[in-house]
Amino acid sequence: MKPNWQAFATLLLSALAFSGTTDAVEGGLVHTNAIRTIDLRSLPAVTEQIGVVVQNVRDSKAIKTFTVYIPHTKADRLAKVTVHERKSGAELQVSKMDNEHLKTPLSPQPIEYRATFLQPLQPGEKISLNIDCVYLNTIEPRPKVVEQTGDQTWLWKDDARLLWAYPIHKEKTVVRTNGEIKSYSQIKESSKDGKSVTFGPFIGGESPNAPVEVRFRDNREQLEAMTHRREYFVSHWSNDLNILEHYALRNRAPALDAFDKVKQTMSRFMKARDNFVKTLLVKVPADAREMYVVDEIGNVSTSSVTSRQRLNGDAFKVMQLKPRYPLAGQWNYTWWHGYSVPLSNYLRVNRNHHALRVPFIGSI
Repeated sequence: MKPNWQAFATLLLSALAFSGTTDAVEGGLVHTNAIRTIDLRSLPAVTEQIGVVVQNVRDSKAIKTFTVYIPHTKADRLAKVTVHERKSGAELQVSKMDNEHLKTPLSPQPIEYRATFLQPLQPGEKISLNIDCVYLNTIEPRPKVVEQTGDQTWLWKDDARLLWAYPIHKEKTVVRTNGEIKSYSQIKESSKDGKSVTFGPFIGGESPNAPVEVRFRDNREQLEAMTHRREYFVSHWSNDLNILEHYALRNRAPALDAFDKVKQTMSRFMKARDNFVKTLLVKVPADAREMYVVDEIGNVSTSSVTSRQRLNGDAFKVMQLKPRYPLAGQWNYTWWHGYSVPLSNYLRVNRNHHALRVPFIGSI
């Protein structure tokens, strides 16, 4: 039986086209196996972990770096990208590259990040890597308008296959949710198991790439800080460090078809679920004092502070902020709060050098 060289050539070309560039083969790396896990259980942040086995297929030359592509459609929503060796847990240095040297047929061009191996990858050697990406604002409410006590359902969508800089032998994508899965894309290589959906496995270039979706229920609060500004005021004379934080917050939940104040009040006494955010929790240092909360109208006197708590060795207090009105889906709330801490706990002085060590950003 004669080999079907035409079919073999077609399969090879499709694999190269999917990898993004024929230069990738000359780069000497191939992915023997890749598993992408999409974690939708910590919304509004979406965590994407890619476990991949990389092999150097060159005959004699070691390879020092590994390229990660971020699709152009997701690049502006990327909050963090890290690469670790799976066996040792050691983190690789990752640098964002310019796109001038890219030779891919893709338009628009992907964003390239390059990780440096701790030790050059020798010919024939394999290494297992974990690529962790955190994205923001990648899910949308579906439907966008619900009843006051209706369920919140969300839509995640992406390509079924990853964008690689190198040829890939086998890959699959697993999407995990916190609530019931309402629907998902019924492609050939798809399956559902409880609160997770699997797309794949895809073998080489046999299966074309396609957009896929998962619609799921999640009634937890989804808050987004549209703007956040933190200010520090240092007073050496009184040994005080004053912190002032400004927030403009939005509830990302679906909008309400109508607001019923009576129904909202009754649900509070009946402890029924509704789509409102009634309390905001803000962590502050354990030594915080003289706390206050102000919004655009004036002082917010309904707020309170918990006693000192400890978690994972860190001591802190929690400010319980209660807005003037319950925050419905797509509603905004703007406020600022402040407090003081002893300056000596955060300032180190070495002769004429002063070092102030404080958190860069707060959390809600």
